[in-house]
Amino acid sequence: MTVTDADEARVVRLLSHDVAATLGPGYDEAIRNAAAHARTLWHEPSDYVDKVVEDVQQEFHDLFIDTTWPSCPFHPNHPLWLHGEQWVCEQNQTSVAPLGGLRRSASRPGPTR
Repeated sequence: MTVTDADEARVVRLLSHDVAATLGPGYDEAIRNAAAHARTLWHEPSDYVDKVVEDVQQEFHDLFIDTTWPSCPFHPNHPLWLHGEQWVCEQNQTSVAPLGGLRRSASRPGPTR
């Protein structure tokens, strides 16, 4: 199987929603770049989605954009991790939302720009 244009557009759309809902606008280019780069390395669609999300999440952590993105609603000092296109709290193995389904937390307002 190979990653298609539709696969790339889908992961960009879903991840862009989650980032905008939790961090605000302004990260679409980083997401598109990660999706394009991962497509050169990964050919299985499910692996590709995981890699795009992992790369964007790692960039946010490494650049101190948000070191716990996306923050766990149960334990806000650690991030959620993507497993099977579900955002999961690894501490208690709870699925929080599907990829593309995150919402802004009332306790974590978005950044001001």
